Amino acid sequence: MTVQLEQIADATVRQDGSGVQVVRRARLTGITGPAGLRQRAALEATGLPRYGDRHPAWPELRVVDVALSPIDVAQWDAAITYRVPDPNELAHMESTGTVIDRSWFAVTVTEELVTDVNGERLYHWYKGNPLQPSILAGGIGGIRWSRATAQLLWKNEAAEVQRPSIGVRVTVSESSSIEDRLSFSGSINGAYWSGYAPKTWLIGGMESRWDRDRWLNTYELFYKADTWRFESRVEYFGAPPDDATVGNGIAFFDVYPQENFNRLPFGLGR
Repeated sequence: MTVQLEQIADATVRQDGSGVQVVRRARLTGITGPAGLRQRAALEATGLPRYGDRHPAWPELRVVDVALSPIDVAQWDAAITYRVPDPNELAHMESTGTVIDRSWFAVTVTEELVTDVNGERLYHWYKGNPLQPSILAGGIGGIRWSRATAQLLWKNEAAEVQRPSIGVRVTVSESSSIEDRLSFSGSINGAYWSGYAPKTWLIGGMESRWDRDRWLNTYELFYKADTWRFESRVEYFGAPPDDATVGNGIAFFDVYPQENFNRLPFGLGR
């Protein structure tokens, strides 16, 4: 369902010995489904102020109550109450948007390599008669024949290896679910973030869980030091030219959407 939030309007303001209290009202429409789901959909409507949010004109006033009541099946009325929070309320409000848990882990990913640990190209050779019937019948495939020696065959290899990759799982206490950040799922950091270079972190998973009066949002990220760009090399008979350079035989392509990770409610403390 898509819940629409009508314009929020000021309703009442009151001042007494405890200070100023402001009530604002909003209309929610487009609510469907069973009763329990309608209540939750109304409470989680995008744009509806959350517990602890500040008043747009009085920043010292915070949301201390959001009361929803149905007008009919598809429409609900919202009353949002603002006042200066007491010390216990303020302590709870300040706890939202903070990291509850952070855990690092290692995973293995498959990479295709054409060089060994010393940077030397993977290839081997056979010295002998390259015109044997069995070789001619099988085709040259990735095998190259040196016409200069007429008796030397060599083959360039691409090896699939398991590489360790670092990941981090972060859980944050927030006043809203990940619905407001869905565009971050599957994206990479488009700018420097927490001391890391652009395009080195990928958000592989996001999850929200409602816990009494707050959201516990979990973000799972994966690190790749040489960036999450796709590298392509021009090859001739299964091998790139020796003098290939970036822009001439070697190209990098952006295949993941990019987001500004500095807008996330956490960093990595680097």
